[in-house]
Amino acid sequence: MNKKKIIKKLTQIFDLELSGVIRYTHYSLMIFGP
Repeated sequence: MNKKKIIKKLTQIFDLELSGVIRYTHYSLMIFGP
């Protein structure tokens, strides 16, 4: 098992999840207002 590869993959997934959450929050704020 290559630890660096696993960490890199996890980081990519985490970045995607985070940007998805931020985008979702942004859209819901635009639609529903603060």
